[in-house]
Amino acid sequence: ASLWTTRHDAVQHALVTVARAVGRTVHLVGAGSWFSSAALAAAGRGPGTGRSGRGGLRADIVLPHYRAPCRHLYIDVAVTTPDSLTALRASPSSRDQAGVAAEMRVSKKRSKYGPAVAASGAGFRAAVLERFGACSDDLVGLVRELVGQGDRDPSEEDRGWAPGPRVTYHMQRVVFAAVLADAEMVERALDIDVHAMCAAAVQAAAAPRGGRRAAGAGG
Repeated sequence: ASLWTTRHDAVQHALVTVARAVGRTVHLVGAGSWFSSAALAAAGRGPGTGRSGRGGLRADIVLPHYRAPCRHLYIDVAVTTPDSLTALRASPSSRDQAGVAAEMRVSKKRSKYGPAVAASGAGFRAAVLERFGACSDDLVGLVRELVGQGDRDPSEEDRGWAPGPRVTYHMQRVVFAAVLADAEMVERALDIDVHAMCAAAVQAAAAPRGGRRAAGAGG
């Protein structure tokens, strides 16, 4: 995976894990698309529009036949940051309120997918969170809908530190995945930078200097 998809992929797989933990069938979309030609037409997109074809509409995760046959639930994942100029200049500003950047991204995703989702009678959730942990209402609502209300069964296998409500337990997995992936992304960026500097230093040291070339030529 590329450096920029590190956090996205971590959150995506965490959500897939949550869905499978409660017995849901779930698919990673990959390079394909589950939207029909009619749904794409409703969204004003042709089959070849966009960088990936199929109208450029590729939700990250699909829960097929979620409420009824052919009524799928589409989930699109994003990790954003509250220190962007757009979020800081919003009203309210992300400087004053957590989750502003996440909700702004949700709005964009709903505008993008809304017409196609409505035309196909499907459902859609924008699973967006900020790199420091603030979650969109869509993401929290999605996890709550998947795992249900109430406390976890004490007999369930426990790999976390949040007892009590099922929503809290599963949300911690999603948020913790995003935070760890953010740290990994920073580490990888530093690693790339350091290796590039080291490679440049080695090349510079190996290159013959002008003085040595001159001395060699005079001998």
